[in-house]
Amino acid sequence: MSEAMRKQKAKEGEALMKKADASLQTSWIKWSPNWAEACRCYKDAATCFKVGKVPDREIEALEKCAQANIQLELAYTAALCYQDAAEIALSLHENLHAKELFEQAAAHFGDQEMEKKALMTSAAAQASIGTDDAYAKEGMLAALDIFEAFDREYRAMETFDALIALMLSSQNYADAVNVMKRQNLAFGKLEQPHNIHRNLASIVIIHLAQDNTNVESAEQLFIEQCSEHDGYRRSDDGRFIDRLLDLVAHGPDEELASHVRRYQMMFKIPTVARMLKALKSLNQEIQQTSLDEFLARPESSQGAAGAGAGAAMSSTASSSVSSPVGAVPFGDGAVAVPIEDPTAEEDDDDLT
Repeated sequence: MSEAMRKQKAKEGEALMKKADASLQTSWIKWSPNWAEACRCYKDAATCFKVGKVPDREIEALEKCAQANIQLELAYTAALCYQDAAEIALSLHENLHAKELFEQAAAHFGDQEMEKKALMTSAAAQASIGTDDAYAKEGMLAALDIFEAFDREYRAMETFDALIALMLSSQNYADAVNVMKRQNLAFGKLEQPHNIHRNLASIVIIHLAQDNTNVESAEQLFIEQCSEHDGYRRSDDGRFIDRLLDLVAHGPDEELASHVRRYQMMFKIPTVARMLKALKSLNQEIQQTSLDEFLARPESSQGAAGAGAGAAMSSTASSSVSSPVGAVPFGDGAVAVPIEDPTAEEDDDDLT
């Protein structure tokens, strides 16, 4: 669509907004607002603004359309208008405004639309991430309660993933693991063992990331997971974790890094993927630590020098014992030097 046509549509939208506002005016011959006319005009204006690419005016028209629908006792239609407006605001990164609009949508979806109410509650919570994380956490937990109460687990997965990511990014690891276990119950109802196994593997990685030196506890956790979930050890995720634990415990780092690279993309939660990539071999860390501690000791250099000197003296002594009188042992740079026999001088004196 050309720029001229977009401007024309925006102009039509403004005319419809004025007509809608006028229909709500009262006078001595018009005693009540015409909400039906206003509702129709606001809706048409929103369409014109959408075509004309004027999103802020489109949001305003949708909000006024929702308010008109409320006056007409059409709560469901009002909720849909609020939802459309919220999604536009979210696309413009107006998260605070989007949160308020999503809340309005959730409030106007009735008891017959609990799934939509949960979705709007979750959307409002997710719009608050980064500005009000506590509200976001509470909102998503409330949405999960609704999904589970009405057996809508299949619609809850996006909320689960967003909540887990939020908890991991704020380092609430215990809460994140609890939500992952709760999500596994939903995966169980949906008969998705592969997603259960992925979460179990993620839990082990989170455990290792908190204390990379405590591999034994991670191994124990893996054993418990295998006993509780049939088929986990033989799955791709189970085999990956089994090998990962061995490499973290014994190394080498090069093989650990290669193993991680092959499987890193399996983990859809970015924080878990970063945790996995940061793992190092405990065996190599211990060796490096021991070497650093040895080199840091004051007596280490002296001891090394003393040991070298002692070895040199021992070698010299050994050579002198095995060499005949007057012989100088040859080595690197050694030169043969003739040595006079002390008995020769005594013999000359006797002759004199």
